[in-house]
Amino acid sequence: MKKLIVFIILLNVVVVCKNKAVIKQRTTQKDTIRLKKTESSTTIKDGVVDDLYSKKLDFTLACDSFVYLNDYYRIPDYGCIYDSDLNPKNILGMADVLLLLKHKDKSFYKNYSEDELYHLEDSISKMKIEEKKVNFIPIVFVVEKEELKKNVNSEIKYSPTFPYTKKCFVFKNKRWFLVDSLLVNSKKQVNIWINKKINLYKNN
Repeated sequence: MKKLIVFIILLNVVVVCKNKAVIKQRTTQKDTIRLKKTESSTTIKDGVVDDLYSKKLDFTLACDSFVYLNDYYRIPDYGCIYDSDLNPKNILGMADVLLLLKHKDKSFYKNYSEDELYHLEDSISKMKIEEKKVNFIPIVFVVEKEELKKNVNSEIKYSPTFPYTKKCFVFKNKRWFLVDSLLVNSKKQVNIWINKKINLYKNN
C-alpha cells in the first residue's frame, strides 16, 4: 500500500513538472514570435522611419559621388550597392539615391544657371550628410538586402530578381518617411514609377 502511495505521489510530481516545462516552452515560443513581430514592426510606423533605419538611409547620402541629371543629382550606375567590401556601412540593401533640387528661391544654388549646376557635382558629393538634407530633397529607392540574390561573374555582387519590392523614402520636415512601395515585375514598370515620384517631389 505504501509503495502504491509513493508511486502515485511521484507520478503527480512528474506530471506537474512536465506541465510546467510545456508551459515554459509555449511562453518562450510566444515571446520569440512577439519579438520577431516587434523587430519587423518598429522600423516604420505610420510612414515615419525610426532612428535606426534613418541612420541607414542617411549613410546612403554619403555612399558615393553624385552627378547632375536634369534637375537633380544622383549616384550613377547602380547607385549605392550592397557590398560588404565596397560599402561596409551599407547594411540596408541596394539604394538608388537622389538629391532633388528645392525650389530655386529656397536654395543656395538659386543664382546658378543650368550649365553651372554641373560644376557643383564635386562640391555636393563632398557635402556632409546634414548639409545635403538641408539643401536638397533626398529621395532614396531601396530594395532591402533580404530580397537581393548573390550574382556569379557579375559586375555587382548582389541584385534583385523579379518580382521584388522597391520602397520609396523621402526626407522632409526633418524626418525620413516611407511614402510608397511597389511590387516590381519589369524594368519598364519600375522606371515609370520612379519618374512619377521624382516629378512629384522635385522643386517643392
